[in-house]
Amino acid sequence: MIILEYFVWHYGRAIRQGFIIWKNIFWFLTHFFSLSLLLKTLFQPWKRMREYRGQGFDIGRFFETLAVNAITRLVGFVMRMAVIFMGFASLIAETVTAAVTLIIWLLSPFLIAPLFALIPLFYFFGKEENQKKRMDAAIADFCFLRLGASGKEEDLLAVSKWGERKYKERMGKKQWWLKENLARIPGIAKDWCFGATYTLDQFSHEFLFTQASFSLYSAEHQQQVLAIESALLKTSQANVLLVGEAGTVKRKIVRAFIDLLERGKIHPALEHKRAVELDANVLAASAKTKGEMEELLLKIFDDAVAAGNIILIIDNFGKFVKSVAGLNVSVSQVLSPYFASSALQFIAMEDSDDFKRVIEPDSSLMQYFETVRIKEPGEGELVQILEDVADVAEKKHGIIVTYPAIKEIARVSTRYLTEGFLPERGIDVLENVSARVAATKAADFAGAEDVLNFVKEKIKMPIGELESGEKEKLSNLEQILRQRIIDQDEAISAISGAVRRARMEIHDTKKPIASFLFLGPTGVGKTETAKALAQVYFGSENAMIRLDMTEYQEEGGLKKLIGAFDTGEPGILASAVREKPYNIILLDEFEKSHRDVEDLFLQILDEGFFSDASGKKVFTRNSVIIATSNAASKLIWEIVQQGANPASEKNKIIDFIQGQGIFRAELLNRFDAIIIFSPLKQEALKQIAKIMLEKLNSRLAEKNLELVINGALIEKVAKIGYDPVFGARPMKRAIQEKIEEKIAKGMISGEFKPGAKIEFTAEDLENL
Repeated sequence: MIILEYFVWHYGRAIRQGFIIWKNIFWFLTHFFSLSLLLKTLFQPWKRMREYRGQGFDIGRFFETLAVNAITRLVGFVMRMAVIFMGFASLIAETVTAAVTLIIWLLSPFLIAPLFALIPLFYFFGKEENQKKRMDAAIADFCFLRLGASGKEEDLLAVSKWGERKYKERMGKKQWWLKENLARIPGIAKDWCFGATYTLDQFSHEFLFTQASFSLYSAEHQQQVLAIESALLKTSQANVLLVGEAGTVKRKIVRAFIDLLERGKIHPALEHKRAVELDANVLAASAKTKGEMEELLLKIFDDAVAAGNIILIIDNFGKFVKSVAGLNVSVSQVLSPYFASSALQFIAMEDSDDFKRVIEPDSSLMQYFETVRIKEPGEGELVQILEDVADVAEKKHGIIVTYPAIKEIARVSTRYLTEGFLPERGIDVLENVSARVAATKAADFAGAEDVLNFVKEKIKMPIGELESGEKEKLSNLEQILRQRIIDQDEAISAISGAVRRARMEIHDTKKPIASFLFLGPTGVGKTETAKALAQVYFGSENAMIRLDMTEYQEEGGLKKLIGAFDTGEPGILASAVREKPYNIILLDEFEKSHRDVEDLFLQILDEGFFSDASGKKVFTRNSVIIATSNAASKLIWEIVQQGANPASEKNKIIDFIQGQGIFRAELLNRFDAIIIFSPLKQEALKQIAKIMLEKLNSRLAEKNLELVINGALIEKVAKIGYDPVFGARPMKRAIQEKIEEKIAKGMISGEFKPGAKIEFTAEDLENL
């Protein structure tokens, strides 16, 4: 049975595999010796070297030109025929060798009968099920190393696919006879059929892709590679412009296209093209005047056209256009014949902001390019990209990067990190975490916890598992906030619930953590609530970005927030959020904002980001947004005077605001909650007075003094510090002018010495 099985393999699958190897080598030899191209151009001049007669007829010049052209064609014919001869000789030799090998293989079981017992060993070693066992064993080892502590079934499945892909890549590289491996060996004589590019070579280089090579897993990115091919096949204006965020994704897509070009997996019209990248910096530095720049550009592009096989790549296309424009040279005017021609093709790349500022407004330039927009990879694709580059970090730092770590890097890079662009910021986290683990020598593995610790330190934001202190704080957040916020339970419940949902990551992560509109009279605790949340949960009131919206009620208010494109001045909001990505954004007196500013916050509340003046995204997905407004304060007072609770009349208040045109319905609907702050009652005022006096006492403790806080003092402060119009806001000023002033005078006169207790008598209180 075993012998029969062996014969089936020997005369079946093994011969088929041998035929595939022969076919691949046959293809490689035709590719290596450029046979189809050389035959097609057999009688063309050597490297397109050709003389032309000038205007008028000169018999001497005529025969000289004829002789030169004949010589270049003869040289081209001889050189090509030599290579063609070697190519066909190689094909014949390979075919004969394959035929002899086939005959020997067919007869081998009978010719070497004494050694026949050994032949099945090769069979069993190459047997499919045995190959499968070896692959399974390799994948099992891979999974053991990279699964980490995760016991999830989906993680095991993902790591198995990762391991299988890596195994096949490794084995594929060992099989030199595969077409994709043979195609990477450069051929000879291809450039004989095309012109030399002496001037172009001084200002260009082979396309470089320094990032670790990773595959294009996104179907969208694969389509973008095909879009490049399609654009370059047009009969005129065969140019493409890739537009995307800064980073290597655009270059990765161009590299993928060049790979297809080099491996011959491309449309025949592009098969023998040569892709080179223009060195715009060298070009810009080589010309000092308008005339010099124009002359240099014409020389370079004439060179490329004469060559007949150039695809010119220009990265940072907008910067190239601007550098040329610095010498009063218009790229669209000088180079339009080249952009319009089919003899030369362009692949340009540009970041989104420079595209908007420089290229898109230039319609005369845009008409020559087909625009392909590149998006950042999603979390799922980022995982696969990180899998491909993980081995680079592993070899560099001598550690193993586990799958849970990669999955966590993809999650935090997408959700919490905002500076930079994907996949670069994910790759940066991978590199930093690997370096940190290797430096601490705490373990040979980088796990999810290592990722979380690194990101927590970087963004100063609690993520991952709850620590015991944080768990207690979140559970008792309402009680903690009530120590500062008096008699506003609806607001406290709303913001506490929002923070808990965000911390447990069950909120909509594509929007801000939470957004509230606080409505109510002045001095009832709207701003104080935001301050209290910043102090209690975000760690400091400095985590709050406070904007007085009265400063943004004019037409230029939007520019102040996002920056001005024309002057290059940065925006206040854009800069603040970039500096503190985990924050509370407080919008005081929001109803006074300009309509353009309201439109900005419509986007922020809905999408969790906005674009600054240069077009760069600023993310607010780690922000709590609180807008305050005194709108409808009079109506709220009337409701209170009628003995009703304003919170129960919320719909009436909102209808009034909309009816007065203060806020649009679409803006109101963007907020997670609209909170009504009621006017403060007398008992609440006493509690606020006590809190303010205790704050004063903590400051006096630094001077080794103590203020005696009793009921009489609290009641007096509450009485003199309350105003029906301004609420409790005058209380702070009353304490400063009446209490702090008296204490300061006593300290100066020596009445209140260090260690003293300061107590206000009934007479003192009467005189306040």
